[in-house]
Amino acid sequence: MEEKLSVLLVDQDLMTASVMKQFIVAVPGFYVAGISTSLPHICVTLQKNQIDLVVFEPLGLAENIAEVVGRIHRISPMTAFIVVSSKADQFSVRQALSLGALDYVLKPFSFERFRRALYICQDRKKLLSTLPKICMQNTIDEVIVAQRERLFFSYLPNGIQKETLEQMAETLSSLQEAATIDEIAQLTGFSRTTTWRYLHYLLNIGRIVSTLEYQVAGRPLKKFLYIK
Repeated sequence: MEEKLSVLLVDQDLMTASVMKQFIVAVPGFYVAGISTSLPHICVTLQKNQIDLVVFEPLGLAENIAEVVGRIHRISPMTAFIVVSSKADQFSVRQALSLGALDYVLKPFSFERFRRALYICQDRKKLLSTLPKICMQNTIDEVIVAQRERLFFSYLPNGIQKETLEQMAETLSSLQEAATIDEIAQLTGFSRTTTWRYLHYLLNIGRIVSTLEYQVAGRPLKKFLYIK
């Protein structure tokens, strides 16, 4: 049986903490180890319990996110953290992500968005557990690449489905040379419209490049190549 990840919820708004607790209960693989409303209580909880993840709202806890994270990691360096906050300013978001936040969720949030943040933590925990006691460089590289790939499939806009994107990326990465939209549509079995929508998305995020192949006569062919 897979071990559940322990979560410490931190929010001075107990109603929000209660909502987060209900969401966590509904996600397999997690359980709420406690709810805190102050930085001293966070520290006491971390000293007494093994906490895998701290989900916190920094407002009211300390002057900035760095102070909260510093206190958490001085006691429990391996504990991951996610910020769930109404603070939407650039400095707070940049600071949290620079300090190692697995995710930054703005209030108000949906169950789907909150669950996605939990899955990021779960995936990372599983990935790091694959590391051997003594790591070779290629092993580290594989884990880093795998982590990037998982993040790539975690944040998808409306109209882009994970399974379809995975199939498209797998098909493109298997090609030895650039292919046209019609060739890619035939290989994937998708319609030309669907193929173009996913190619456009992959172009925008820099996972593929497009080139023009000029013909003796007629318009040049637009081809796409996956960046490996």
